[in-house]
Amino acid sequence: MKTKTLHSKGKAERTFAVELETGEEPMSLLAGLVRRRSIGPSSIRATGAFSSAVLGFLDRSRSTHRRIVVAEHAEVLVFAGEVAHHEGTPVIQVRAVLGLADGTTRGGHLLEGSVWPSLEIVVSEDPAHLRKEFDPEVGLSLLLARHPPESMDVASTTDDEVPTWIHDLHPARLP
Repeated sequence: MKTKTLHSKGKAERTFAVELETGEEPMSLLAGLVRRRSIGPSSIRATGAFSSAVLGFLDRSRSTHRRIVVAEHAEVLVFAGEVAHHEGTPVIQVRAVLGLADGTTRGGHLLEGSVWPSLEIVVSEDPAHLRKEFDPEVGLSLLLARHPPESMDVASTTDDEVPTWIHDLHPARLP
């Protein structure tokens, strides 16, 4: 794994480039990077391929993932995720869509994978007013409701300019 800091505003809103090589496993390596660099809530995206991977589909009734084994070379078509936190501990969730040689796809939460030949990842820390936290009741990382920063003059903005502070409106939270 090779890592480079591409951008930094002090210890917040940093952007990291991560290059994984053949045989490396992205989820465990990302977890180690997040701990070592004290990376806060972040967005993750990547491009590359796997020689094999295991995806998961959330089974809400059992609060676990049904495993989807991809036992062949697969190109990464979509790799989007986040670093959230639960009780101070980072939680990494990545959703991936993998393209197979016959043109079909497999998608779900990336549980594990073996990189081939490479996987290029960008991790971008979110600004302080945009945070996600892992919700164990739902089993997913969700946006937390946040008040606008004191520096934002909400009274003088139009509806289109006012940020949306959500989470309490998430369907899993409604009665």
